[in-house]
Amino acid sequence: MFGKGLPGYDAWLDNYGNPGMGDGMLDSEFRWALDEPVLVTQIHDGDDTSMYCVVRESNKDEFIHLTFEKGKSGHLLFNGNFVDVGDDFIGYVSLIDDYHEHDGEPGKTLRLEPFEDEEEPDREMP
Repeated sequence: MFGKGLPGYDAWLDNYGNPGMGDGMLDSEFRWALDEPVLVTQIHDGDDTSMYCVVRESNKDEFIHLTFEKGKSGHLLFNGNFVDVGDDFIGYVSLIDDYHEHDGEPGKTLRLEPFEDEEEPDREMP
């Protein structure tokens, strides 16, 4: 539909850079929670927040507490601090969603695998 790109978008990128890429972004400190097998336990389910303990399977001493503030779009706390994770936000939401899809509930620990990237099959040129 936009074979030549979105009008003005390329010029905006030239001046401002790629949206979602900034100095305040979470780079790799907690990225293991999306890239490696983890153990997830819901440790709190209140009226205002839900908290999950995500433990790195390869090093059980390494963990994070993810807190979702209910009713506040886009607010996710890492160990009690707000961190702008940019495009990775949906990955953390998907991790918790996957936990609940596998019958996760408060106090129950589940082992979850990282999501596989869905790649389109190679297409041969005619």
